[in-house]
Amino acid sequence: MNVHPVFVAETETGEIIGFANGGTERTGDYPDYTGELYAIYILEAYQKRGLGKLLLKSVIAELIHKNITSMIVCVLEANEACLFYEAFGAQKIDTLNIKISDKQLNEGVYGWHDIRNILPLLDEEG
Repeated sequence: MNVHPVFVAETETGEIIGFANGGTERTGDYPDYTGELYAIYILEAYQKRGLGKLLLKSVIAELIHKNITSMIVCVLEANEACLFYEAFGAQKIDTLNIKISDKQLNEGVYGWHDIRNILPLLDEEG
């Protein structure tokens, strides 16, 4: 059984305001990438405060601990999170057409060949 920890961001009073998790790449469609950021979510009121960087850093540290050094993430192309991943060196490697609630949408697949290179960027201010 594969267990993938979920990293949680919470307020001082214990309210959960964000989470992230990842593990091994699930589809097998991207043999150059062994890891995957499955999900990262932060409540809108708490976005742009550095929580995304902290959550991403936690997932990356866990993957590296498991000897996984490359990673993909799938994100809807209309989502500004694409810019977040690109800021940390992600390269768009594929576009998928998916259907959600009878709507056809494009999902970008972004990848990092070596997630160890992201860690110094996540430690920078700004």
